[in-house]
Amino acid sequence: MSGRGYIKLRRELLDDLEAGTIILLDFAIFNLLNLKANVIKGSGSSIPPGTCITSAAAIHATCARQISERTIQRSLGRLEAIGWIKRWKVPGKRGNYPVLICRASVYDVSGNEYRVNPEASKDWRNPVLEPVGDVPLNRNRTVQSLSTDREVREEKDNKKKPTPAPETGARVEFPDWIPLGAWNAFVEMREKIRKPMTPYAVNLAIKTLEDLRAAGNEPKLVLEQSILNNYPGLFELRVPIVTRTEQERVQRNTDASVGRYHPEYKPRKQTPEEEAEIERTRIEVEQWSGLDEGTLAVCAETVKWAKEKLERLRNVPNLPLRDRRPAQLSSFLKKAREAHPEAV
Repeated sequence: MSGRGYIKLRRELLDDLEAGTIILLDFAIFNLLNLKANVIKGSGSSIPPGTCITSAAAIHATCARQISERTIQRSLGRLEAIGWIKRWKVPGKRGNYPVLICRASVYDVSGNEYRVNPEASKDWRNPVLEPVGDVPLNRNRTVQSLSTDREVREEKDNKKKPTPAPETGARVEFPDWIPLGAWNAFVEMREKIRKPMTPYAVNLAIKTLEDLRAAGNEPKLVLEQSILNNYPGLFELRVPIVTRTEQERVQRNTDASVGRYHPEYKPRKQTPEEEAEIERTRIEVEQWSGLDEGTLAVCAETVKWAKEKLERLRNVPNLPLRDRRPAQLSSFLKKAREAHPEAV
């Protein structure tokens, strides 16, 4: 939507950016969508208020070559996942599609301000607009709309007496399971990369650590991972290139080579079919070895085996001349006829 004027940006964008929920590319794409959206109610435009028509391909056309279209698709997906936008895509159809800017501020021709209600908007052609004066400040919000529908941030009622987080000045309830040394190093790293933590970002970081801890990630290792890589956010522990399953397999092989076995490792019991196949392979190897060494005993079973193998080799097209197996089988059958004619 071209024209002059300005757009409103919500400060929760900065919180999500500092907490690592979004990256700078997400921030830039969201601003671009705001600039393209229709923000005038009753302007006669075919595009509904609070909406723009675009796609990852259209945004990619305005970006530098270093940014791929796939990267933009992932960015749009993140923005939708945290509730900043709402898309109406037709499965299997390429091209532009409607994008609703959640909680966007739009105005009518008289200058009255309205706010887009994403939860109540089911059809992009008719987005639900609420007058700003009628929007409740304590609206119940889902996790998805955490960053989108709050005009005034309300402080949480802490049952325990809040204590200042180390070296942040933020008044938060600091859990005792967070290692202070790693936490202070993480805060210092944030300051050195010029992304100091706000009080709200401290609360988000503690909540993220709590979720990661519940998922089995050691908080100290999570903090050290972000410190080592200069990550502004906190993420689950990365699995190394050699996966844990591969490491366990290598360790089992190492233990077996020196005669050690893991006490909890129990080999899978073979099925009768697998045992029969192993026995057949063992007999086959012994017969070929005996034939090669000249020690294969002559009996009805070995003669039958030699005839089957010789017939199969004769039917092989373009069998190399240096292959000794046909000559060995023929010699064995000749010896069998001479020594034991009854077995042939």
